[in-house]
Amino acid sequence: MINENQITRNRQISDVVDGIVKQVEAGVEEKVDQLIGHTIKLRLSTFDFTDAIKQAASDTLDKKAAQYNVDSKKLETQIFNQVNQLLSNEVSKSVKQKMLRVDIKQLIAEATEKELEHKVTHIKFPEGSIPFESIRNNTVRVSGNQVDGGVHRRFKSAGIEDYAKDCKLTVLDDNVVVENTLVALNASIKENLVIDGNLIVNGSIPEDSNFFNDLVEGVINRLGDAFEKVFRQSIVDGVLFTLKNQGIDVNNISLNGKQLTDGISLSDTITNSNLQKVGQLKELQVKNEALLADTLYVTKGRIGVNTDEPSASLAVWDEECEVVVKKHSKHRAYIGSTRDTTVILGANRKDNMVLNQDGSTRIDDLRLGGNKITSSPVKPNMASQKGHVVFNSHPDIGRPVGWICLGGERWSTFGNCE
Repeated sequence: MINENQITRNRQISDVVDGIVKQVEAGVEEKVDQLIGHTIKLRLSTFDFTDAIKQAASDTLDKKAAQYNVDSKKLETQIFNQVNQLLSNEVSKSVKQKMLRVDIKQLIAEATEKELEHKVTHIKFPEGSIPFESIRNNTVRVSGNQVDGGVHRRFKSAGIEDYAKDCKLTVLDDNVVVENTLVALNASIKENLVIDGNLIVNGSIPEDSNFFNDLVEGVINRLGDAFEKVFRQSIVDGVLFTLKNQGIDVNNISLNGKQLTDGISLSDTITNSNLQKVGQLKELQVKNEALLADTLYVTKGRIGVNTDEPSASLAVWDEECEVVVKKHSKHRAYIGSTRDTTVILGANRKDNMVLNQDGSTRIDDLRLGGNKITSSPVKPNMASQKGHVVFNSHPDIGRPVGWICLGGERWSTFGNCE
C-alpha cells in the first residue's frame, strides 16, 4: 500500500508540475500578446494617420508628377505600402522598448507561484494523507547537503552576505584565494605569514610584542659596532659642541651632593677611576697594590720586577733567573738567588766573582791589598808587578806550591810539595 500511495503521489505531483509549466508558458505568451496588442493599440490611437498619409502622398506626388505620368492605382498601392512599412517600424520599435521594461523572470515567478498555490490547494491527495492546510510551509527547511552545483546569487545566511558580481573567493584543499582586498577588524595568524609585496602598517606596533623586540634586536645586531661607534661619536660631538659654544663650569662639579672637583684638584671622594694617561706626577701615594708598565709590582712589604709574586723583599726575575734581596737572619742580609741558579758578580762585562750552585766561589783575578793573586799550571815567563803571586794549579810531589814575581820577568819559587 505504501508503494502504491507513493507512486500515486508522484504521478499527481508530476501532473501538477506539467500543468504549472504549461500554464506558465501559456501565461507568458498571453502576457506578451496582451502587451504587444496594448502597445500597438496605444500607438495607433495616438498616431495621426491622416496627416502622415497626406504628407507622404503630397511629397511623393509632387516628385513623381513632375517627371512621369501618374497611375492612380499604382500610386495608391505604393503609398499604402510605405504607410504600412512606416507603421510596422514604429510599432516594432515601440514593442522592443516596452519589452525591455518587462521583467520576464518576475512574470514567470509570479505565474508559477500562483499556479502552484492553486494546484496544491485543490489537489486530491490519497486517503490518509496530511491535509495541505496542516503543513506549515514557512518552517520548511532544506538541508545544505541536498544543494549541489549551480551558482547561488545574492546568497545570504546568518553570518554571510554575498553581493559579488564575479567570483572573488575560491576555497581549495590547500589554499583559500581572495581575488580582492581582504578587510577584517582583527586577524589572528597561528603560524607563518608570507607577504610578496610591501608591509604597510598605518597603526603602531606594541613595544612589548615579540615582533617589536625581535625587530629591534635584529636591527641592532646588523648595525653592530658601526651603530655603536656612530652613536658614541654623536654623543662626544654633542658634548664638545656644548663645551665650545655654551661653556660648562668645571671648576666646581658635584654628583649626588658630593663634590668632584675643586678648582684644579679632584676631590678625595673620587676613589675609583680608569685613567689611561696622566701627566707628570709630583707625588704618588699607593695604599695597596700597584703595577707599573706590567713590570714593577709593589705590594705591602715586597717589590717584584717581572713578577707579581715576589718571594723576598726584592725579587728580580729575568726569564728563568731570579735574584733576591732579603733578610737572612738577625742583623744579616742576603743577596743572591733562592733558585738553582749561578750568581755572577762582575764589572765591565767581566765575571769577577762566580758564586756556584754548590756553594763554591771562583775568582780569576784576586787582589789582596796591592798584590795580585792568580794561578797557573807552569812557571810564569811574563813580566808582572812585584809581589804578584801565582799558585801552581797542577801541584805534584817535588813541584813548587807557586811562584812570586820579584819584578819584571824575575820569578821565584816558594813552597815545595813533599
